[in-house]
Amino acid sequence: MSTYKVQLQKSEEVAEGTMAFYFERPGGFDFKAGQFLELTLIDPPATDEKGNTRNFTIASAPYQDHLMITTRIRDSALKHTLRNSAPSTEVRIEGPGGSFTLLQPPYRRSRVPDGASAPRNGTAGLSSHRYRNRYGTCRSVVAGKGRTHQCEHARAIRR
Repeated sequence: MSTYKVQLQKSEEVAEGTMAFYFERPGGFDFKAGQFLELTLIDPPATDEKGNTRNFTIASAPYQDHLMITTRIRDSALKHTLRNSAPSTEVRIEGPGGSFTLLQPPYRRSRVPDGASAPRNGTAGLSSHRYRNRYGTCRSVVAGKGRTHQCEHARAIRR
């Protein structure tokens, strides 16, 4: 994974307690839907025992000219600092990493408690589900908050 310094372009609340952060995309940062980046705050005004680095799923599409991450804002110095950061604030990113990408048919399916069939995904996150719904790869899955179809889950964060 390569390391880059990038600037925050903008941030917005996409659901109650959930923020989207848009960063410039450095040249040569090629990724696939479902991959993540490691974000590190540079000289933050506050820190805690969890440190200044977190991994985030990349929520933007591979062809877009920016990088977007989404996260719930909880009791974390990093997330509160990020939420209060002004556009042009520099952060360090490393990536992309991970292999939670779309499967090609035939893909393995598992049974979930309510009887719905879902691809194995191993995450409760919504960023990759958001991308897949928005860009035409919608499939039935169980995504967080009890929604049984990722389209419903993605619609909930578009508000």
